[in-house]
Amino acid sequence: MQTFIEQRSDYAYSSIQALGLAEAKLEWFRTRGANSADSSMVVADFDADIIDGSELRDPYFLTWAVPTVTMDGNVKTVVVNVSWSDRLGQSQNLSLTTQISRFSEFD
Repeated sequence: MQTFIEQRSDYAYSSIQALGLAEAKLEWFRTRGANSADSSMVVADFDADIIDGSELRDPYFLTWAVPTVTMDGNVKTVVVNVSWSDRLGQSQNLSLTTQISRFSEFD
């Protein structure tokens, strides 16, 4: 019973960390409408930055895919996948999907 509880606890912790990384990547993509001159951080460009990519955040591996552009190129679907190996060496993953508009909600 103790082993099962430890495995579930480890999975819960790792899943929360993975979810945070996926959400952070999606939030960065959402900066695409911000004015880079007014921002203290680098903001995303809709055309240049919201494209397929990957990043290692040891022990997590993030990949994001931007399938075919829809709605006349003004909306992109973004799928972020985070994968990691658990303490038993089994592969785990988590995926989030959203759509991002070219147009800023701040204008």
